[in-house]
Amino acid sequence: MVGQFKIRKKVRSIEPDSIEIGNQQLNTLFPSRRIEKVLFIVPPDADGSMFNYESGKRGRYWNYPPYGVGILARYVQKDGITVEILNLNNEIL
Repeated sequence: MVGQFKIRKKVRSIEPDSIEIGNQQLNTLFPSRRIEKVLFIVPPDADGSMFNYESGKRGRYWNYPPYGVGILARYVQKDGITVEILNLNNEIL
């Protein structure tokens, strides 16, 4: 009991056969099952309706690079995976 609410936990067991069937299907669809490319997408910081075209035209909008996503990308690159970052803030500008 947490506060006035009773917490119930329902656990569903997974049959070993269904796991094996799932693995067989994945092996059929993805024979190597190795990730080769990753695309990180950084969503825009604000809604497009808040964008002031005149300020953007004069270069008055700040646009910092996505530092956290850059760190994640570098970490994934160390495993030999090709990484791209799509910064949607740049698309608005």
